[in-house]
Amino acid sequence: MLFLADTQIANQYLNMDLFDLALIDDAQLLNANEYYKVISVKQVILSGTDQIQTSLSDNLMSRMRSSNLVKLRYKYKKTPLLFLSQFEGIYGRFYSDVNANTGVVITNEDYNSIVINLYKENPNYKINFFTSSLNVMHEIVKNVGNVLYDKLFDEELRRLRTDYVDY
Repeated sequence: MLFLADTQIANQYLNMDLFDLALIDDAQLLNANEYYKVISVKQVILSGTDQIQTSLSDNLMSRMRSSNLVKLRYKYKKTPLLFLSQFEGIYGRFYSDVNANTGVVITNEDYNSIVINLYKENPNYKINFFTSSLNVMHEIVKNVGNVLYDKLFDEELRRLRTDYVDY
C-alpha cells in the first residue's frame, strides 16, 4: 500500500502499523517532533539538504549520525552552469547551448532593489530568488510585497514567490 500524506494527516489519521516503510522528504524543514508517529514504522528513509548552519536545529536531519547519511552529489535536472558551479562537490548536467546558461545572477547586492528593478523592467519576468537564509527570504517577500501593495499591483502580489534553498 502506498499513501502520500503530510505530517498532520499521517499523525492524526493513519495507522502506522500498516506501513513497513516511511519516506520523508525535506526532513530538514520541520521540527523532529512533527514526525512523532511517522517515525514509528519499521524503516524510515529521510531526504533533505545538508545543514551547514552553526545554530542548533532540531530537525530529523540534524539528529542523524553522519555515518548514516548518504550524500547524493549529482543533479539529474539540467541546471545553468553558473548556478551549478556554486555548489561545492555537486556535479550535474548543464545546458550545452551557451545561451541557455544565461539568466542566472549571483550577487551580494541589495536583494530588494534587484527584484523590484527586474519587475519594473518587465512585469512578466519570472524571478526565482534562492537564498540560504529564511530571514532573507521573509525580508524579500515583505519588502517587495510592500512595494507592490503601495503601487496597487494586486495581481503581481498574488504571484510573488521566493524559494528557500539550503546549501
